Amino acid sequence: MTDVEIRVRGAYERLSPTERLAADYFLEHVGSFYGTSIAQLSAESGVSQVSWVRFCKSIGFDGLKTMKRSLFDEMKDAAAENGLITEHGFTDIRDFTTLEQVVEGVRRSEVQAIEDTTRLLDINMLKGAVDALCTASCVHLFGLGASGQAASDLYSKLIRINKRVLFDRDFHVQLACAASLTRKDVAVLFSNSGLTKELLDVLKVVRRSGASRIAITRQGDNPLANGCSYVLCTSAPELDRRSGATSSRIAQLAIVDILFTAIANREYHKVESALENSYEVCREHRV
Repeated sequence: MTDVEIRVRGAYERLSPTERLAADYFLEHVGSFYGTSIAQLSAESGVSQVSWVRFCKSIGFDGLKTMKRSLFDEMKDAAAENGLITEHGFTDIRDFTTLEQVVEGVRRSEVQAIEDTTRLLDINMLKGAVDALCTASCVHLFGLGASGQAASDLYSKLIRINKRVLFDRDFHVQLACAASLTRKDVAVLFSNSGLTKELLDVLKVVRRSGASRIAITRQGDNPLANGCSYVLCTSAPELDRRSGATSSRIAQLAIVDILFTAIANREYHKVESALENSYEVCREHRV
């Protein structure tokens, strides 16, 4: 039994009736609790999101995020001690002892990242983002490091369907692009943490333009999400010990593919020939 479960059981008698409902749900779903969004928790348990936060505070956490992180760390450490991969598929690089475990661990973590991200997607937010991208005069993409790779992927997809889109990996060029936005443009900002200082500097400049802003960032309260018109949440935990982004990049790429497919589907009558032309041009360069 994890320390989180022990806390819940120990505090059960002093919880309010609504908090006890949250406690009952948690104790029955410990194995899948980490990957469940607060909206889903509320819908499935019949307990409001506010009450879930109160429940977390009643058992000694700042909120749901810190409770989930504590639970995840405990389950991960227990799995590592037993030579196992966590049920959720997320594990630390140092936990692997064989190549077979590496292959299975990466597979599980990336599949889980995609599944959890798609469950988190707010369809109304997604529709608003697609609407904005379809009507934008120009789409400006912003992202650094691994998030820059996701931004670059969206760039390569949008140019295939004749969208006016701009992206450059250099931070200073991104700042200059941000300064050129108008109200008719759309900015898409990628940051897994939502805390990257450079991206927040870009966001400040973008906000002055009045352009629509789309954040692709992990679930939770963060400055990037709070400063954007539309937020498309990803689910991929940042572990303390690792050599680079893995599942977080896959989660962002899943959002990229969803956006591109939704745009191309809506405007298929306009983009069909562009898709065919780009395919044919590239095919000529196959050996």
